[in-house]
Amino acid sequence: MPPVEEYSVEFSVPMTKDQLVGLLGTYSGIITLEPRQRAEFSERVRSFLDRQPWDEVDVPMICRCLRSTRQAS
Repeated sequence: MPPVEEYSVEFSVPMTKDQLVGLLGTYSGIITLEPRQRAEFSERVRSFLDRQPWDEVDVPMICRCLRSTRQAS
């Protein structure tokens, strides 16, 4: 089997507090919570972020790309 090629790209994305709250809502661990639990979690996150002295923060990201060749059957 040919080796899998891998390439990673690291970068950061500036995000506001509202964008961070929205981003959290895309994670399966949050999406699968019961509605009441999800609302409570969102309120706790919003409360935490509102206490922070910044309006925007750089969120580090890594994009991991893999490439492979399918073997003939």
